[in-house]
Amino acid sequence: MTKIDVVAAERSHINHIAENMRDADVAEVAAMSGLSPFDALDGGLKVSTLCWTALVDDKPCLMFGVCPAPGSIIAPVGIPWLLGTPDIKKMRRKFIVECRDYTNIMLRHYPSLRNFVDVRNKTSIRWLKWLGFELGPEIEAGINGELFHPFYMRG
Repeated sequence: MTKIDVVAAERSHINHIAENMRDADVAEVAAMSGLSPFDALDGGLKVSTLCWTALVDDKPCLMFGVCPAPGSIIAPVGIPWLLGTPDIKKMRRKFIVECRDYTNIMLRHYPSLRNFVDVRNKTSIRWLKWLGFELGPEIEAGINGELFHPFYMRG
């Protein structure tokens, strides 16, 4: 039986996830920011007010969290993010059930959440819709004009 735990994210979790990141996540990070998987995870951990790692059989499988949007002091906006390895498939049912709980925790800290998802990342788009996020029409948002959907949710 697969053992699944969600714990507070630690820097020691980054290497395994970065070295084994899903191709879609690697492509999305590169298109949006030009960062390496390691730098994207390290930066996410540093700026997030809430950040967790899912472990599958004690191995880091994915890291996710929320960070404050710049300039959103009066009406705080959170930027949710998630980057993972193909091992996410091993925890699909449990994580999907618990995702809404983590989204609600984020919404208690930020009245609205927003970010962008690569239009090619069909799995993440389905997951975001299932969670209740609304997706906007695709726009050029990547560093080289790549297409992304803005997504958002209000508490």
